[in-house]
Amino acid sequence: MPYIHITSHETGSTLFGGEFPSLRACLEAAVAEGLPLIGADLAHAGLQNANLDGAHLARARLDGANLTGANLSEARLDGTSFRGAELYNTCLAESLLREAAFEGAAFGATDIAGADIAGAMFSTASCFTLDFALARSMEGVTFATADGLLCQMSRPPTVIRGQWGHVIAVMDHHVKVGPHVRPLPWRSVGGRRALVNRAVANAS
Repeated sequence: MPYIHITSHETGSTLFGGEFPSLRACLEAAVAEGLPLIGADLAHAGLQNANLDGAHLARARLDGANLTGANLSEARLDGTSFRGAELYNTCLAESLLREAAFEGAAFGATDIAGADIAGAMFSTASCFTLDFALARSMEGVTFATADGLLCQMSRPPTVIRGQWGHVIAVMDHHVKVGPHVRPLPWRSVGGRRALVNRAVANAS
């Protein structure tokens, strides 16, 4: 078997290594031993169905990684970058994801129940498939548009899927209708409902 090692993108030092059939097996072994893998460079790694329950991967780089079906429940992922990662059917339940970067990440049936996502950054329409109501904390969460507008999302957004696949998402101070994001001109609950109704009509 090849010798595989996991390095830190922060220092370049080796965090863990050995003879394993794959990087996934190497990572699972390190996690099973309870080793801290702070700053691990796992960019573009194929980690489908990996069992990483309780992993200590704070500030790790998982950009472009395929985490489809992976178990990252109760993991320490504060400051970790998931930019462009595939997170379909990924379990992030009860994980610490404060300040995590999810720009460009793809979500679908992703579990964030009990996760602390305070300060996390999102940018893709698929993030609105997440059940934000189940998250432990959303303080400081933001949604970044393609042109750099940062939309506060400190509470679960109101999400409606219109015809033709349009996603309507009402955030703290902005509403996203398909590819367009506009500021909200009101604050009342009645105003929110009225705008959602208009958005649904326009998207139909």
